[in-house]
Amino acid sequence: MRKKTSQDVIDSFESTFQDKFELSPFLEMQWFRDALAQYALEIKDLHYDIETDTFPEDVEQYQITTLGLMMKRSYCVREISRINKIQNIVGKDISLTGTGDQKRVSMEELEFEQSRVEDLLNKQKTHCYA
Repeated sequence: MRKKTSQDVIDSFESTFQDKFELSPFLEMQWFRDALAQYALEIKDLHYDIETDTFPEDVEQYQITTLGLMMKRSYCVREISRINKIQNIVGKDISLTGTGDQKRVSMEELEFEQSRVEDLLNKQKTHCYA
């Protein structure tokens, strides 16, 4: 069985949206590392080996999907930041004003992705009913 790598997570992330522009591989790797760190804080360390770019054989597809969605959430946060920066740019010869709909839709997407990530993380936690 083939070991899973960071590319499996990045492929899962990239399958969640369609973009006109190619994202920087460095930015994707940073989002991957951030997702790994948050997953370790929330659930457990996945023991990703940065030297060989592999996960242990016991890493499941649902964990890869969760990491991909965590990366998507980072993408959405960055997209909202971009939209906020283009709001009301006014210069001598140009005037760009972002529409409220673009910001609203982006916020709704972020909230949707956040709820998906929280749901997946919640399902992976060990619950104690006393």
